[in-house]
Amino acid sequence: MKLNISFPATGCQKLIEVDDERKLCTFYEKRMATEVAADALGEEWKGYVVRISGGNDKQGFPMKQGVLTHGRVRLLLSKGHSCYRPRRTGERERKSRSQLGYYNPFTWSWATGKLFSMEEGDSRKLDKK
Repeated sequence: MKLNISFPATGCQKLIEVDDERKLCTFYEKRMATEVAADALGEEWKGYVVRISGGNDKQGFPMKQGVLTHGRVRLLLSKGHSCYRPRRTGERERKSRSQLGYYNPFTWSWATGKLFSMEEGDSRKLDKK
């Protein structure tokens, strides 16, 4: 599984791959905008809190803010909804959306953390991509 961890204030991001599924159990069945401790990812992430801001499930269905169920739902989407672009005026379409992303790449924003701090002598700064 790939994890894209970013800090929007500075524009820094880091893409990591996690092979051990047991490390990711703390992130399963969490809703978007939930803050989760990232201690399970290893020593480098100890003490950090991340906020889930997106993701996909196994089949690639994206998460959508505001869906309050654990499974996939079929939403009637129209102009102005995310993940949908109507081809004609007034067109609507029913599409599947997933609230939870099992075994998926999450996109996280940092709630707190030292990894992206700009203090002098911080050897763990990330380069902009």
